Formats: sequence, C-alpha cells, structure tokens
Amino acid sequence: GKDVILARSCSIQEDSLIGYNTTIGCEGGSITTITESVIGNNCVIGAGVKLENVYLFDNVIVGDG
Repeated sequence: GKDVILARSCSIQEDSLIGYNTTIGCEGGSITTITESVIGNNCVIGAGVKLENVYLFDNVIVGDG
C-alpha cells in the first residue's frame, strides 16, 4: 500500500498484502514477520510479531511480541 513504513528488522513474505498508512516493526526491535496475511489500512504492528495466515481489518494495533 501507499505510505507504508517498514522497519529494517521486518520481513514480509510471499502472498501478503499491506494496506495504506501502515507501520510495521520498530527500529532496533526484534524481527517482525508477516506471511500469507492481509493487513488493513492505518494499522500499527509492533516489533517481534509473527503473523501467519491472518486478516487484520483497518485501524488495528498489535503490540510488541
């Protein structure tokens, strides 16, 4: 999506879709991995999170894992 912010420590795997204005991971944090998932618009995904085969609607916040 447009205006997505990705930390260097994140890994977006195949078959994943990231919505607009979404932030994933934080610099200096643990690796965040997203696999075969759909992440809605305006979401915030913390550091150290592992998401696999999930669908998150818009405006969801997932804290650090």
